[in-house]
Amino acid sequence: GLAAALAAFGQPKAPPPEWQADREDLMARLALLRGQNREAAAHAQRAADFYRTQLDYRAMAEAVVLAARAMQHAGAPQEAARFYLQAGQSAAARGDAASAGRWLRQATRLEADAGTRRAARDTLSALPKSASR
Repeated sequence: GLAAALAAFGQPKAPPPEWQADREDLMARLALLRGQNREAAAHAQRAADFYRTQLDYRAMAEAVVLAARAMQHAGAPQEAARFYLQAGQSAAARGDAASAGRWLRQATRLEADAGTRRAARDTLSALPKSASR
């Protein structure tokens, strides 16, 4: 499972830089499965940062969604909504309207602050109609 995959990266030696994002992503998923939600969100954010430096924006957005899910499980809906907004905006910017719509709708459904909800709705309204439903 995830623990075995992490072991392949080697401990305590750090993996090569190009694998750090994947390692953080796996650590986030394992922490989420263990109910360590805030730890999962922190690992997911680090994974997103590594993916961003690698210019892998699809993986970056997926890592941000993982952070959002972790914060939902942690009982922090406003933080989760901000992560969903970030992922949705990223997906919209790279033309992935389906993912953008899904994540932006999720941001509007949570108990988000007014600014986050407004930004999510504005971005949703700019998507092709088929994705904004």
